[in-house]
Amino acid sequence: MEYPDWVQKQKVKGTELRHIGKNYYLYKISHKWDKEKKQSKKITGEYLGRITEEGIIKPKNELLTNIENTTIKEFGASKFISTKAQDIIQNLKDIFPGIWKEIFVFAAFRFFYASPLKNVRDHYCNSHLSDLFPDAKVSPKTLGKLLHSIGNQRNLIKDFFSKYITEGETLAVDITHIFSRSEDVISSTLGRNSEQHYIPQINLLLLFSLDKMKPIYYRILAGSIRDV
Repeated sequence: MEYPDWVQKQKVKGTELRHIGKNYYLYKISHKWDKEKKQSKKITGEYLGRITEEGIIKPKNELLTNIENTTIKEFGASKFISTKAQDIIQNLKDIFPGIWKEIFVFAAFRFFYASPLKNVRDHYCNSHLSDLFPDAKVSPKTLGKLLHSIGNQRNLIKDFFSKYITEGETLAVDITHIFSRSEDVISSTLGRNSEQHYIPQINLLLLFSLDKMKPIYYRILAGSIRDV
């Protein structure tokens, strides 16, 4: 049988072309000597794929198992926060040009996982943030020194937050209580709320800018801490 040129060029030594229906396929073959018949016997081996004019389409199982040089990382949350926080990233670049990556990465994982210093590097290595912000130095020792350094630069901290809270701005303050009897929630402590319930609870402190019409701060507090 004659095959089109684009099919013929896919045939190499040790392979065989097959025409089934309207499609062309490539198989691996070998030969073994048959002692009884005293002749060479063809043995059809591995299916190599379907031949098209653009090339060979490999079998699905090979495409699924070919995971060399493939990594699996968390993507959704990292992509979302890096996209929505572009103004924060730019502000960090302006105020803390040498350490902005470390600050943003650490803040993101504190937000995602309430991560302690010792776990930040593991989160970073398994996150899309390591692709977006490569070479961020996030070892526990480095972050410890970083936080100490930032804490001594109140003027820069003030400059950073001044972009979000301006003098004379009108703020709405609210504390919402949430009941929880879980033994693993540290912030769930006995406290009396506005409804005069004295049970384990968590207080969520919220600050909202009435001028910008957007939330600007939140903090989780122990149930024993009152809004006053």
